[in-house]
Amino acid sequence: MIPSTTSSSLCAVSAASLLALFTYTCIWLSLVKAVLLESEPRKKRLITASHGRPHRLLGLLLLALITLGTLVTSPLSLGTPWSDYSGDDGAQLNFFSWLTYDVLLHALAIATTISAVTYFGTARTQTRINNEASGPLDEHATVTREEMVEHAFFQVINAAMIAYLHAAAYIRDEQHALRAVCLLAATAPWLWRNRVPYHSFRKNYVGKKVTLTRAMYAVKKWQFVLYKHALLHGLNVSACALPNVHDVVHRKDFRIYWIVLNASYVLEFFMQSLVRARALPQSFMVALNIALMVAASICATPLVLSNVCVAAACTSLFLNFSSACKRWLPTEVHRIVVVLFVACIAPHTISDIYTVGTRS
Repeated sequence: MIPSTTSSSLCAVSAASLLALFTYTCIWLSLVKAVLLESEPRKKRLITASHGRPHRLLGLLLLALITLGTLVTSPLSLGTPWSDYSGDDGAQLNFFSWLTYDVLLHALAIATTISAVTYFGTARTQTRINNEASGPLDEHATVTREEMVEHAFFQVINAAMIAYLHAAAYIRDEQHALRAVCLLAATAPWLWRNRVPYHSFRKNYVGKKVTLTRAMYAVKKWQFVLYKHALLHGLNVSACALPNVHDVVHRKDFRIYWIVLNASYVLEFFMQSLVRARALPQSFMVALNIALMVAASICATPLVLSNVCVAAACTSLFLNFSSACKRWLPTEVHRIVVVLFVACIAPHTISDIYTVGTRS
């Protein structure tokens, strides 16, 4: 392992969790402000409107659960020891397991997204939408039904991934075939990707005037590339092929990363609603989104260095961008088999390569 990786990673993820908590605190304060503003007579109601109230209640519960998970894994939690960085003693919630937490988190995330499609994805509510980009970063943006459906798809992808990682942690080391079957099952939802609306990040910034928002969309595009090939396919394959990664789901760096990742998925929509309710300034909303992007990147770095097979991530990236490979391997399930094969041949992380290099 890279010298001082444990201590430096610990400091990094600690800082990321505190940055995320700051973002959540600002959102909670903005929610209180929105409720107070809409309590005044003759004020247009957006946050407290009766239409879509189940969606807002689900979103509120989801925000509370994300805040709780981040608080428990942050240095502010006195009951969470940070001495054992790689084991699961310090990453275990006191009152229920991480498995239960993840079930609640993803059930709420999927239910919140489906309720958004139900209440705000109708033809009546989708009329006269003229967005500058596909995303909630612009001040007057309105989330379309297609964006909601695509968001729901990736919530299912995340739920399948975390279920697989929990299974991989409990499958015995010698049960390679069972672990591989679970990997294919976790990848199976990608078979329906072509049936789900697709929105390109490139269209949000290519050929348009350079602004901070357009630059953020460009960064988000490459963050997504890192997420898909290193932290989704790469980490899934590594948990299957690398024995020291089987229990990654219980490690502190992963726990903080996973919560911040899920926060990034949903909180940009929360904040855009607060902007429309005039409870959060557009410039501050952009700043909070940047804070979440930075926190997610900080959390992802230790995972990529120590837990992701380099050959697997690079192979996944190559297969995704190669037109010839897409013809021969048309689905993500086909490609994941190739990526797994490569990982079994070259099961080395960046930390492993660094260690070999320094010893030689």
